[in-house]
Amino acid sequence: MTIDFYFDFISPYSYFAWIKLQTFAKETGLEIHPIPVVFGAILTHMGHKGPAETPKKREYTIRDCLRIAATDQIPFTFVAKHPFNPLLPLRVCLTLEKAPETMMKMIDTFYKAAWQHGRDLSDPRIVEDLISEAGHDSGALIELAQQSETKQLLKARTDTAMETGVFGVPTFGFQGELFWGNDRFDALKRYINDPYQIDEDHFKQIAETPLGVLRGQAPVAEKMKSRVKKTFDNSTFMKNLGVNVEIITKNSLTTSLEKKPHLLQQHGFLHAGVLASLADHTAGACAELSMSDDEQPLSIEFKINILRPVVSHKVYCQANLIKAGKTVIVCESKVFADDKSTVVCQGIVTLFRSKTVKLEYK
Repeated sequence: MTIDFYFDFISPYSYFAWIKLQTFAKETGLEIHPIPVVFGAILTHMGHKGPAETPKKREYTIRDCLRIAATDQIPFTFVAKHPFNPLLPLRVCLTLEKAPETMMKMIDTFYKAAWQHGRDLSDPRIVEDLISEAGHDSGALIELAQQSETKQLLKARTDTAMETGVFGVPTFGFQGELFWGNDRFDALKRYINDPYQIDEDHFKQIAETPLGVLRGQAPVAEKMKSRVKKTFDNSTFMKNLGVNVEIITKNSLTTSLEKKPHLLQQHGFLHAGVLASLADHTAGACAELSMSDDEQPLSIEFKINILRPVVSHKVYCQANLIKAGKTVIVCESKVFADDKSTVVCQGIVTLFRSKTVKLEYK
């Protein structure tokens, strides 16, 4: 059996996890499958700052790392600068994927150079020296690492990790279950011994608990809530899709939709037309938040990008008001997987303020 190890050299917690993982793997008989990812890209995707980019959190992280090193008796020296650019050593490791033992040794070399000896992994000359010290042809590996195929491969590994549910490093993956953090070895070991600790039906019930509030967004009057909900109740199409209104705030609206067999395309993914309809209608209802009682929104332009196939059982769409002009309103819609952080598609919807009319068809 194998254990996936999602890592980035930029993280001191990943370094601690790497050191501990060697002993853990021997004790459990697991084979380590290291997967380099770009932590910075994951943070950007989720709209988060890194620990080192928030002054108080950076200070705490340094203190915490010193405590962990002392408690677990792990050699530790803070790097020359932090955060640093880890792309070159991550790409070098990828070039060695077909030689697992060699890749493992190279990862170990990079980790110890950075977090035991304080060497700067963002400096190509240092990376080259470390490769040579490990007994490899540094010129050849650096050349491979700089090729567009290797760069795209690292991006693909990062994207796949996020689709799997990875949101930080270090993360361990075992038989489809993820464990995040340097301190999750006990939980991981318990799961290996007993993978049925969680009642999945109970978990899904809790996971579907609606969002109660979004930070930084003001509440909206009950009259407007009623109007927005009526927009969905009066739409037979939205009812057929099974769209539910989750949260309504002054400038934002969140809806949800469960993946059902009749909404899938030929390969089993949620149909792009369903995603587009969800994004468009949610944006239209969001536009209503800025309208008077005698106005209604009509979409006049709609651009959407499908970023990845939907594999989760449920999606959430959040529409935000970008601009409310006198005649035109612009909204942004993002559709998230059921982890509420992975964006599966996003679009910009331009709507016209139209006077409310009742259309009759003969």
